[in-house]
Amino acid sequence: MQTINLAIKNLETARQKSLLVFNAIPHEHIHWKMDAESMSLIETVRHLLDCDKWYMKNIQDRKNDHLDYDELFGNRPYISIENEIEMNQKAHADFIEYLKTFSDEALEKTLLKRSSGMKNLDTFLLEIAYHEAYHTAQIQVYLRILNTPRANIW
Repeated sequence: MQTINLAIKNLETARQKSLLVFNAIPHEHIHWKMDAESMSLIETVRHLLDCDKWYMKNIQDRKNDHLDYDELFGNRPYISIENEIEMNQKAHADFIEYLKTFSDEALEKTLLKRSSGMKNLDTFLLEIAYHEAYHTAQIQVYLRILNTPRANIW
């Protein structure tokens, strides 16, 4: 199996588990925050889902220093978790299709300028899955604090 296929499988597995968690968030808690400094549950979901478009643009441009969030996404109201998922389905599918265009050699040789320095695309794709897993686990903890049912993702 090609490395890009494994990377995509890793991203897709992370997303499948995330969606289970996201769909378990009761509507009455979507605006709940741990504290004033944190994102609400729905803001965290949007952050993760919007990243697909952000990451694709970052890879296409080979840098992230000029990306404007409002330019990419606009100022959308927070309606529901279902709406967030629906709004981002095409961006996720487009991102996965775009990744399929990379060969194993291109994964290693494609360099991206990130705030933390230069990264190879293969490393960046692993970091994307880690980022999604981190925030998904964060939401699971928040749901535990709220004493609400949580998705069994393991």
